[in-house]
Amino acid sequence: MADNGLAPLNAAVAARMAGRVPTPEQLRFAAKYRWPHGMDLSLWATGGGSENHPIYEAVTRADWPFLAALARWWSEYGLFGSEAGCDNRYYSSGVIEVMLLARRELLKAGAAGEAEAIRLAVRAHLACLALAAIPSTRMRDELHTGSGVITGVRPAPKRGKGSRLPGLAVAPAGNRFHGPGSRAGGLTTDDAGAELLAAALTDRETYGLELLEAATLTAVVHADGGPALESDRNAARVVSSWLYGTLAGWRLTLRRTDQGAERVFWAGNRGPNTNKPAQAVGQVRPSGLCRALRPASKNAPGWSEGWTVTEEGDVYTASCAGGTASLPKLGGETLWTVEIENGEVKFL
Repeated sequence: MADNGLAPLNAAVAARMAGRVPTPEQLRFAAKYRWPHGMDLSLWATGGGSENHPIYEAVTRADWPFLAALARWWSEYGLFGSEAGCDNRYYSSGVIEVMLLARRELLKAGAAGEAEAIRLAVRAHLACLALAAIPSTRMRDELHTGSGVITGVRPAPKRGKGSRLPGLAVAPAGNRFHGPGSRAGGLTTDDAGAELLAAALTDRETYGLELLEAATLTAVVHADGGPALESDRNAARVVSSWLYGTLAGWRLTLRRTDQGAERVFWAGNRGPNTNKPAQAVGQVRPSGLCRALRPASKNAPGWSEGWTVTEEGDVYTASCAGGTASLPKLGGETLWTVEIENGEVKFL
């Protein structure tokens, strides 16, 4: 996990993932991040800090029923809480990985209903990724900011699971991003969403996918329109039915064209003093180009005060107190658009 000043918590999670019990020192450190309201999740995602921390802390204590309750909360109030749309390993795919551990442990204990709640939450997350994914490895980043356009080349994928296997890219937009110098080149994200989705399609049983579900996700990723357009749309419509909504006041748009995939995160940071910078728009193209729109970087003036995203003609503009930036809308024939706002999901 990330070297983020939380080494004992990270080590405790790694121990559970490996089937070991964390050390007493690790558990004492992790306890600082315990959810303070027991099984009452009514205050979850109300701006009280990073949600991944109490999730990881619950893993250190093997509190699998808490994670199942959280999965049910997601189904009613919005997928992955305040990390909506995130494409970052520590804040998003890492959370999904530990939820899968909880599912396995619940199945061992005969808690089939709780395990199924987690399976459906993971499926919803994978659906959100697949609807804005294309079968092309991300190789180049282009970040549009208030101070100009920054470009970079992503290092060659490493061997291993996920997008470390070549050939899958997800449009990044939402809370949490990596900055320059991250493992994957850093101008947009660390490619965690592509890694997670590719791993799930490679090893469906580990990720709780039924055979038909995995085949439908695969069809969505490989959609190309043309004579198969109606079949592609039918697969995407099915996958969109697996989605959960978003938190109140948030809106995500997932769009696929014959020129790539696009995700728009319309709602900005939830009030001042947040440590959750985000990207407004992300696009991936078959050439390997990943474009992202970010009005201001972390710690720039106004970066934590939220922003607005507008669409005028074929241009998106994101504005905040720290800057304004624009990005052309992804062109080509639209295969589908999925609008996710509050508790509603619309397939267009």
